Amino acid sequence: MTTEPGTGNINADPQFVDISNPITSSGFHLKPNSPCIDAGRFVDGLSEDFDANQRPYDAVTWETRGDGSDFDIGAYEFIGEAQLTPTPTPTPTPIPTPNLPEVVISTPDGIQGEYVEIPFILFDEASEPTSIWVKYSLDSGETWNWAWSYKDPQLCTNNLTSSPQGTSHIFPWRAGLQAKCNMYDQVRILIGPYNSKGYGYSDYTNDFTVDNLFQLPRAKLYASSILKRAAYIPVYYSLYDCTNDLTDIYIKYSKDAGNTWNWITHAPGGDGTTNLETSEEGVIHHFVWNAAQDLGTASCPDCKLLMYTLNTKGVSGPWHSDFFSVDNPDGPWIRIYKPENGTGNTITVYYRLYDYQSVPTSIEVRYSSDNGMSSSGCVDAPGGDGREYLAASPEGVLHSYNWDVESDIGCGQFDQLIIYILPYNIHGSGVCQRTDSFSWETCK
Repeated sequence: MTTEPGTGNINADPQFVDISNPITSSGFHLKPNSPCIDAGRFVDGLSEDFDANQRPYDAVTWETRGDGSDFDIGAYEFIGEAQLTPTPTPTPTPIPTPNLPEVVISTPDGIQGEYVEIPFILFDEASEPTSIWVKYSLDSGETWNWAWSYKDPQLCTNNLTSSPQGTSHIFPWRAGLQAKCNMYDQVRILIGPYNSKGYGYSDYTNDFTVDNLFQLPRAKLYASSILKRAAYIPVYYSLYDCTNDLTDIYIKYSKDAGNTWNWITHAPGGDGTTNLETSEEGVIHHFVWNAAQDLGTASCPDCKLLMYTLNTKGVSGPWHSDFFSVDNPDGPWIRIYKPENGTGNTITVYYRLYDYQSVPTSIEVRYSSDNGMSSSGCVDAPGGDGREYLAASPEGVLHSYNWDVESDIGCGQFDQLIIYILPYNIHGSGVCQRTDSFSWETCK
């Protein structure tokens, strides 16, 4: 019986660390000059080797090996800086077989910007749906990183049509996030195909230029921070700009999963909408949305926000939040202020009560002495404004609450105290807010 070398095999010494003693933990690890480093094929879902090290790991930075995915051949991924093999064995260029998918990629024409369309053609003898992986390089292929899409990745990378004659596609690369705030003239894109037959033959572009030195401002909305039960909802976001230009914002809301959009009504507070600070790394701001005015008493299970950004370079967007729900848009809300570290048997907590119709509002107060791991109800101390039927307004009314800390936790030094306050009135409960952790010493 005779055997023939398979596609991708290497006829060379693999340079194992200790082949004479393979049972040891180091036996089949690779030496720095092993030709097996970065010479493997992409394996979907494989992220660790037998030692739980990251896989793949780009150790060969001077050339592209294997299919360009940086997986090592063998059970162990080489972690470190590879070395040139002293006496490399030439590897014949594999001849594509008709059974594996193949991609042919075109280099974009002209100078590109934040959104780059990469044309490519997918070939497969059986016209089997074929997926792709995509990397980019800013240094003529010396180093590679995974490329991001500005469209749904499921639609532009998974189960794409192919044919024996080739089917044309576009990969929408988000260069504004991965080649940002500068001009790059050694940009390359690498695309590799795979389907049920295995990983096919990749291709990459020639060098092309991306100029994002004066790219438009952008924003990121944080839906996870949005209160779920409040009339006035603070919304946090980051503003990015390569040249730190002051930037204006415009915001819309949707209460039907993005089918229709309306301009939001602003509530008091927040950072405003004009001349907002920016930076390349992003500056966090917030605005306050009058959800009671815009939503009324109806719940909004599929709310969404979008934002446009504007400065001297132009308008960009829309920048969308994720979906979030608002189930009591006319409920009260509260802003609580952390007490300064101190001593004594009573702690005074200041807070501001908001209600869009100025409805009297009551509060429930709890504390934690273990940094939020558990909580209990607070014992009231004399003084303060009490708990029931407190004044509230759209602009917020300042109140104080006195906590009898000695009765609740005794004498000693406590370094992980937290106060929680929940507002409620005829509109229902708002969202419980808490202080940051603070320190207090009792019985002094």
